[in-house]
Amino acid sequence: MLGSEKLTDTALAYRGLNYKSLNDTVLATIINKRVLDIENISKEGQRTAPRASLYRALSVRGRRNFILECKKSSPTLGDFCQDFNLDRILECYEKHASAISVLCEPHFFKGSLDYLSYVKSRTRLPVICKDFIISEEQLTAANNAGADAVLLMLSVLSRDFFLELAKKAHELGLEVLCEVDTYEDASFAIDHNLKIVGINNRDLRTLKVDLGNAKKLYSLFDAATRVISESGIHDHQQLVDLKPIRNFLIGSSLTGADNIEFKASSMLYGMNKICGLKTLEALDAAIAGHASIAGLIFYQKSPRSVSLDEARALTDHGRGRISFAGVFVDEDPEVIINTARALKLDFVQLHGSESVQMIEQLKKELPDTRIIKAVKVKDQKSFDEASDYAQYCDFLLLDSPSPGSGAKFDWRHIPDFIDRNRTLLAGGIGPDNLDDALEQRFLGLDLNSKLEKTKGVKDPAMIKEALDRLNRF
Repeated sequence: MLGSEKLTDTALAYRGLNYKSLNDTVLATIINKRVLDIENISKEGQRTAPRASLYRALSVRGRRNFILECKKSSPTLGDFCQDFNLDRILECYEKHASAISVLCEPHFFKGSLDYLSYVKSRTRLPVICKDFIISEEQLTAANNAGADAVLLMLSVLSRDFFLELAKKAHELGLEVLCEVDTYEDASFAIDHNLKIVGINNRDLRTLKVDLGNAKKLYSLFDAATRVISESGIHDHQQLVDLKPIRNFLIGSSLTGADNIEFKASSMLYGMNKICGLKTLEALDAAIAGHASIAGLIFYQKSPRSVSLDEARALTDHGRGRISFAGVFVDEDPEVIINTARALKLDFVQLHGSESVQMIEQLKKELPDTRIIKAVKVKDQKSFDEASDYAQYCDFLLLDSPSPGSGAKFDWRHIPDFIDRNRTLLAGGIGPDNLDDALEQRFLGLDLNSKLEKTKGVKDPAMIKEALDRLNRF
């Protein structure tokens, strides 16, 4: 954890800093280093990269807009991204981001303008230089590297110097993302008609996080201002709780994930599953709609069951773009283990009366495969059964008494002791009740038979419609 410092004599002599805000804080520790870097910034080179508008990218209506960040280290988490592979990261971000932010501070975040140049050369999305900018030299270097926008922080800069740097940025053709974290900062941004404003939920003086900060300050801005919630967002429910904010900057939660694609889809849209997939067309619709999990049913009595060869064709087609769950009903453990290994399943879903001992066996034999235990809700005792399973499996799934029938159970009776952050909701969820299901605030939804026109065969158009609605929630 980075400690607080007083501003050094060099920093105190540096023009344009917000000395009162900085002194004896974590920010001062960073700025003390940054002021020493200015004289070494290269003044050579010129911009060759095309420009892309951040404001325009954040103006798309009817959806959330995500600024996703390339970030390998931080003062609070250390070197949290051990595989900082920009190609891997960009492959994911191209599917989900409206813009990309690149950490460029070298000492505590281990960033670089070289990273920014690399990112810009491989995307048409707007690219933001995220750094502790305190000089015109940094602006010029960021522009030459290919940045479309720069972060300027009112917690770091005096008001007059902020305006001076903002003017210089605009002269260079750069958009400015103004970062605020107090009512006074927000009022300054409003008074000076700043059109892209990021509200930092993390107080960089203390590193404490308060997600309520964004909601509190958001209401001050007019509809023409693109307001972004920054920092502290780790799961989908937090995004939902931050409504009506629609623009978010997210970094550490994604780049630090082992499976960045699964983390992005489940965090940004919810851990949603399309179950009973049998065709490549339906699988492609699930992938395009950002479903997190594709469910393959290995219960031969189901009209949606697939053979091992049929399942392999689906997993080979979708691997790396979606996670796969195998659904089993009172199957022999060896069959489950062999199937999971053969297909490299990400999840095993148990939909029968499997014992705790069997779950423990599966977890031992399949340490990299997560277990979902489904419980058929017949009465209140079913919830006690689910609670008993909770400590042994990774996730629970609440289903109707007759799975795959299109019937639902009464969601009003789900007790508070069910951990909705570890539970998927299933059973008769479709276009007629999708919004009501989302209002139950579970980790995600499991959609199955109500996305079919022909029994047992998923309809790609219905999958698209359902996931589009779900992603707009």
